[in-house]
Amino acid sequence: MECSICGAPPSGVHYGATTCEACKAFFKRTVHSCLTYSCIRPGNPGQCPVHGNRRRQCAACRWRRCLTVGMRPELIRSSGTAAADASATANPQPLEQPQPVQKDQSLGFLNHDPKPADTGLFQPLVEPRHQLKADSPLLYRLQQLDSPLDQLPPPSEPVETQPPLSSEEITAGVSQANENLVQNLVSFAKGLPEFSSLPMSDKKLLLQHHWLGLNVWEISNNSVPYNGYIRFSDTFRLHESHSSQHSRSFSSRAGQQMRTFIRRLTSLQVTRLEFLLLKAIFLLDADAQTEWSNREAIDAAQNCYLVELAKVCGDPTRKSTLLMLFGTLSAMKIHSVGFWASVIERTKYLPQPLLSEMLEFSLATGV
Repeated sequence: MECSICGAPPSGVHYGATTCEACKAFFKRTVHSCLTYSCIRPGNPGQCPVHGNRRRQCAACRWRRCLTVGMRPELIRSSGTAAADASATANPQPLEQPQPVQKDQSLGFLNHDPKPADTGLFQPLVEPRHQLKADSPLLYRLQQLDSPLDQLPPPSEPVETQPPLSSEEITAGVSQANENLVQNLVSFAKGLPEFSSLPMSDKKLLLQHHWLGLNVWEISNNSVPYNGYIRFSDTFRLHESHSSQHSRSFSSRAGQQMRTFIRRLTSLQVTRLEFLLLKAIFLLDADAQTEWSNREAIDAAQNCYLVELAKVCGDPTRKSTLLMLFGTLSAMKIHSVGFWASVIERTKYLPQPLLSEMLEFSLATGV
């Protein structure tokens, strides 16, 4: 037996792989500190030897080797070292579900770990996207939490062949999509160790304040590049002609703002990696008007993703441009609240408990 990373004598199974104490400590330090490495051979990255005394020469290749042999960052955040080692195996299965936070019956939506329902009302829509490259523990975690629409099978029938949608169908499609999106948002948030470590009251407020904007963020990115359609989900998209014909079912003002925003994202060519980092940054934004239990902890959590975004963007101007998109999302929430108020008033729609709790807060506060 030898360390699967460097070949030294192993001390046991750590975070999913047989390693020595030195490689175990390297992996844990990298994950806890959200470190990002660059290969010392930029012309031929990923080829540096990491065995024996050369394991310290290139941290980037050592980290890549850790992931290749099956070490799992989520085991560090999900339990203490002893528990993680006891639960890990030499041949771990790929991560499928983020670890749930400790349950608190007074906060129902944080205790759910739901999966979106497949309604089958409309044909799924697929446009290929680039996969993420796990160059750091933080990016690796985001990759595990990502659920892009293009993972679904291709459509069996072009959507354009379907008859025009009625107002009721549009309302049902938009509502169903938002129910699924808010469920996915909670699962995404619970999968972020920086979020999970916050006080329960702060986690609740962050989700309540930002779910509307983050739903718009998700829908808008799913609609890039813009071709006249807003993609609400894998099974439902809305053409601009439909929204103008049925202004009562989907606010024409909200639709106009969203299409302008989608065109902006298209011109910026926001990558999937930037999208995920910004999603975490926007979620962890603590405004000055709200009374938080631990504002400093929220800011520190957000800063972890801000640092990573700066590395990914490279250009400070682009980073600033992307961060300013949050202001646009905040402004769009006003019309989103108006849409939901209209739905509740003129229909018999009963949202699922998770969405109902979110809506109750948003309709009462206007955010």
